[in-house]
Amino acid sequence: MNPQLIGRLHRVSALVLTLFILGHLINHLFAFFGSEAHISVMNTLRVIYRSRLGEATLLVSIVIQIITGIAKVRKTGLKNHDFFTRLQIYSGLYLSFFLLAHTTAVLVARNIVGLDTNFFFGASALYLWPFKLFFIPYYTLSITAFFAHSACVLRWIFMDKWGMERSNQLVYTLLITGVVISGLLVFVFSGAAYEIEFSNEIKAWFNYGQ
Repeated sequence: MNPQLIGRLHRVSALVLTLFILGHLINHLFAFFGSEAHISVMNTLRVIYRSRLGEATLLVSIVIQIITGIAKVRKTGLKNHDFFTRLQIYSGLYLSFFLLAHTTAVLVARNIVGLDTNFFFGASALYLWPFKLFFIPYYTLSITAFFAHSACVLRWIFMDKWGMERSNQLVYTLLITGVVISGLLVFVFSGAAYEIEFSNEIKAWFNYGQ
């Protein structure tokens, strides 16, 4: 495939996913005001991304992002890169893994099991023992990787205008922002902010207590 075409497809799909992920993270932060607030915002956003056009665009963008990302990594390789390029590559690879795994889990839970993949679906993975031992680092790394990958891309975009030192500071700032946001979301979704009661259907999803 033409490298220029791969680059354009990667950038366009990245823009779509970035807008969705930022909206998704803002939605998750509303969980600090309670599960009802989170679900209310999610229902509003679902009008867009659960529509036929919205969901199709999102799913196609995920597939394109993963395929083109892997193609770019295969071309450049994993070795002989500076710190920021390695950070961009490895954070991108983790995001590809996460997008594939998370999207598959949501589609299976929603379309096959019949669960509403709302606040309680997401919180159950970080709340219920022993599943939280896997899902807390799993989600923490996904949010941090998103900010790291985005920061490295922005670094290249602003390098000529801002200079190397300021562009590097941007990466560190956004990386810290990602760590803080992931910590806040783990705090609330793991039940540290308030008690969370799960339905039997959600518990059965994890075969919890069986």
